[in-house]
Amino acid sequence: MNVSFKELQRKDEEKVIKFASEGMHLSWFVKNHSAQHISDRLYWYSCAFKATQIIAAYEEDRFLGVLAASIYGEKSCYHNPLGRILSKLISPIISLFELDDDWNDICYEMYNEYTKDNSPDGEILFFVTSPNVRGIGSLLLSEFRRRNNGKIVFLYTDEGCNYGFYDHVGFKRMIEKSITLKIRKKTRNLKCFLYCARL
Repeated sequence: MNVSFKELQRKDEEKVIKFASEGMHLSWFVKNHSAQHISDRLYWYSCAFKATQIIAAYEEDRFLGVLAASIYGEKSCYHNPLGRILSKLISPIISLFELDDDWNDICYEMYNEYTKDNSPDGEILFFVTSPNVRGIGSLLLSEFRRRNNGKIVFLYTDEGCNYGFYDHVGFKRMIEKSITLKIRKKTRNLKCFLYCARL
């Protein structure tokens, strides 16, 4: 397979959102199923607008995966005026159907604990690949390492994602905490992690 890395094409953002919804189990964080799709889209926008680097993997014109990161001191790279307007208008309404406070609170705790003794250069905000093609995650991460050699980055993940991938590619699990989600009359205990690595 001949994989190349380039700018994410706007036409592929629906696939980005679909991969994230399935691979990250984003439905776990939404109370109302009818709000799921717009919530998934707003999650992508929230990451993309913070990103200073967005690296997409393609086989010719076939989208395979994307990694979005914020490297401190760099300018944001994602430009989508309509998406920004949508985020501002819809986010307050959608937030009524989400459980973001639980997730955000635990991330805030982990970040404060981590940065007591560490000074990262950036954060991996968003990382998804096609479920039908193996090895794309490793290739994307290798390209990210090449562009940011020597930098220290961290990320948040949880057991709803393929967090074991980071153990296998040289990231260190720094912090682990648990939260309890109440979703559609069901309770789910979720382990959350903060990983870091020097690229």
